Parts: sequence; structure tokens; C-alpha cells
Amino acid sequence: MKRLLSSATMLLAAILTVAAGPRFGTAGPDAPMILYDDALTINGLEQLVKLRAQRYILMYQNNCDPEAQKTGVINPGNIANALLKTEGDQPQGWGVLDFETPFDEMILKGPESPERDRAVATMVAAIERVKRLFPKVRWTYYGIPSLSYYLDGKDWSNAPASEKEGEVRKQIAQYGPVLAACDWLAPCVYVTVGDSKLGGRPNPLQRLATRSWVEARTRMCVEFARNRSEPVPVIPFVSPLYMPGGGARAFSVIASDILTEDVLQPAMKAGASGITIWTSGGYFVQQATSESPDASFVEGGGRKTLVSHWAQDLNKTTASIETAQAAPELREMIANGIVRCAQSAEKIWSDLHPAPPTKAVNTP
Repeated sequence: MKRLLSSATMLLAAILTVAAGPRFGTAGPDAPMILYDDALTINGLEQLVKLRAQRYILMYQNNCDPEAQKTGVINPGNIANALLKTEGDQPQGWGVLDFETPFDEMILKGPESPERDRAVATMVAAIERVKRLFPKVRWTYYGIPSLSYYLDGKDWSNAPASEKEGEVRKQIAQYGPVLAACDWLAPCVYVTVGDSKLGGRPNPLQRLATRSWVEARTRMCVEFARNRSEPVPVIPFVSPLYMPGGGARAFSVIASDILTEDVLQPAMKAGASGITIWTSGGYFVQQATSESPDASFVEGGGRKTLVSHWAQDLNKTTASIETAQAAPELREMIANGIVRCAQSAEKIWSDLHPAPPTKAVNTP
């Protein structure tokens, strides 16, 4: 642990530098890794195939091991059973374990906490078990390490360097053993902050802060990955949809310029090997249009937010969104956002990594 703490301090200068980082685990010399959870439409799938995108496996905690939220202990057998039912016994590609509650809270209690040690131990044991059982899948944990957007009331772009250093040191120290067990790293760099005066869309200062935070969080992972004995790719989670939690227009499709300039470019410049696109679009469309949506989603305000924002985006009534007839248009809306996100990522990658010039061939 002391080694992780000292390495975090040494890495901070590189994390805060804007220069582009190295590439890991790329799809090829001319393309980034592009991973997605759901194509949603045939046309969307066609476009993703052209981009050589790959579907990833996402094992949600509540679906495969709900008891873990109560016990704070992950049961790898439950994960394996759930995976066997959905993917068979020889899955391949990229896999994500989404175990957040109560593990993130336990881990952030600090290295001196028995709860933190227990959370780290069970997360490491779980990922090592699924790696043995399903060796053709490259496994990671969703969204780790975290990085606070605000430090003592200041956003990342305005926080003092010493506080940034402390935050990076804390994250590396807390999550280090789990990160070391992963086959790839997938931090979340979603757009969550927005301005109510702009209808929930970010203002210029908020956009600047998001860029700074996205680059810092990505670079933190890239530097950790590069200093492992076996470097691994960093493929952060992005979404073409605004996410809840910071006043943004939750679940609306993000304008292409905002997504490109505030998320994709900073992540790629920080050395990301590509992007992992998450929307859970099929689920959200089902929740918006179903006559019997999940009670927890309704009680938490999710359905109301979905229906309200999508109705405004499509210039429709909320009543028209809450019908099965609206599902195809909603799926198309999200699929188009996914494709634009993937296309932008490929273009940014090409701009950052231009192909070497070809030599002229002399003819007699």
C-alpha cells in the first residue's frame, strides 16, 4: 500500500498534463476500441459493425447477485450461473462486473478500515474467479476508480493542485488492488452537470470543468495501467445521454459538439484506448413505454424524468411517450446517439493517431 501511495504522488504530474498518453490494447493501428451494450436498432447495429465495435457483457449486481448489497460479500458462483444462462459456457470479448453498493462506500472508508479491506478482498476474489471460469473474456469492474468532481466546493478545473493530488492519491490507494486484478480499466466519464437556466444543459464554465475532470480521471487510470507489470487498456464508460446527479437534462441525448469536446476528446488525449458506450437504452425505453414499469424506477422519479425530457426533445406530449407505439421512435433516437458517439470517437482517434505517409513508388 505504501508503494501505491508513493506511486500516486509520482504519477500526479503526468495525470494533470494535457499531452496525449500512450495507447493500450487498441483494435488496430488505425482504430480505437469501441464497445457498446445495446445497438437498439438494425441500422444502429449496421453502423457499429462498420466501425468494428464490439458488444460487451455487463453483469449487473441486482440481476446476478442481489444479496451482495446486503452482505457486502460477492458470490462468484451467482455471477457464473447468471452468465451461463445469458451467454453460455464459452463467452468471449469484454466483460464488466457492476458491483457498486455497498462496495464503493466501504472502500472509501480508507486503508485502515476493516470494511475497506473486506470489500477489496471480495472484489478481487470475485474477478479472479470469473477470469478462471471464463478465460476468453477480459474482465473489469464498472466505473472504478472514482474521482470527485468537486473538491471542497470547487470543481476540478478550479481546485488547488494539492487537493487534486490528495484525491488522486486516495483513489489509487483505495482501489489499487482491485485495479491490479482487472484485465482493463473502465472509469466513468459521464456528463452529469448542467445549468437550470439553460434547460439543464451545461454552461461554458461547467463544460470547462467537465473537460478537466474527464481528462484527469482518464489519465489517472492510464498512468496506473502503464505502471502495472502487464499494461492493460483503459476504455472509459461514456454515454450519449446526460446522466442524473448534477442538474443536467437527465436521459436526453447530448448534442454532438458537447459530447465530442467535453468527453471524447479529453479522454482520448489522456490516453484512452477507446470508449465503452453505456445507455441501457432498451431498459429505459421499456420503462418509459410500459404500462407496468418497475416500481423502484417510478418511486425514484426515473420514469417521470424520462417521459418529461423525451417528450420535450421530440416535441410530443408526455401521454404519447407513455405508450408502446412510441418505443420504435425512442429506440431510434438513442441508437442514433450511440452511432454518433462511436463515429466521433473514431474520428478523434484518427486525428490523434494519423497513419504514416506512404512511400512513393518509383516506376521505370
